[in-house]
Amino acid sequence: MRVILGCRKFRRLSLLGKVVVLKSLVASQLVYIFSPLPTYYEAIQEINSLFYKFLWSDKVDKIKRNVMINDYPEGGIKMIDIISFNKSLKAVWVKKYLDNENCGHWKLFFDAELKKYGGKVIFRGNLNKTDTSNLIRVSDPFVKELLAIWPEVLFEDRITTKKQFLSSPLWYNSLIWIDGKPVFNRDWFLKGITEIRHLMDNSDKFLSPSSFESRYDVQLRPLNFFGIIAADVFTNKTRIPLRVTTPFSQILAQC
Repeated sequence: MRVILGCRKFRRLSLLGKVVVLKSLVASQLVYIFSPLPTYYEAIQEINSLFYKFLWSDKVDKIKRNVMINDYPEGGIKMIDIISFNKSLKAVWVKKYLDNENCGHWKLFFDAELKKYGGKVIFRGNLNKTDTSNLIRVSDPFVKELLAIWPEVLFEDRITTKKQFLSSPLWYNSLIWIDGKPVFNRDWFLKGITEIRHLMDNSDKFLSPSSFESRYDVQLRPLNFFGIIAADVFTNKTRIPLRVTTPFSQILAQC
């Protein structure tokens, strides 16, 4: 990397030209290092410093770095954000893991790490960073890093529409709590009960216990069923019971 940048640092390139060099000749090579390995953040910082030394010819930055990475209309020059670049490469692994058409044997490793938590359902939930770190404990540093990055990609911190509410995941959702934490019911998950709408009938009213048993062919434990129905839903930092969110106007009023 130093050789590549050194060969061009004395050429009279514009800032835009130097950004093109960094993206096309340097960042493209980093893909093979960043993508499959846990992040070494000291190396990330050193690479970032090299990039900006190249941009400013070893002089002090003339424009703030958080401005440089912006798009042109926002006063930036689309400078590569090496931290976001690294995270985006890591997030691709999660997307591949969730892709049922991807039959890579590497998935067995992920399955082994996440088996006791239900596997893929973790990434299909809606956990924030805090709940992820509190609920999911894995030994592998790479999987641990993916779990930390994924909430930045997926997490939705509020409910704003009826459609979003009904399609919200029941399991591993930081907006739905029972006893002060998100939950997961493996038996219900295996029956295909994964979203709030699966608890409701065609009129968006909660199923009765007998109707629920009949629809999903399950034997209910009353405490489990009514525990889910009585779960707390968080909307814009306001907590209201799930059982009173029908009609939907009651939850929408809190958004």
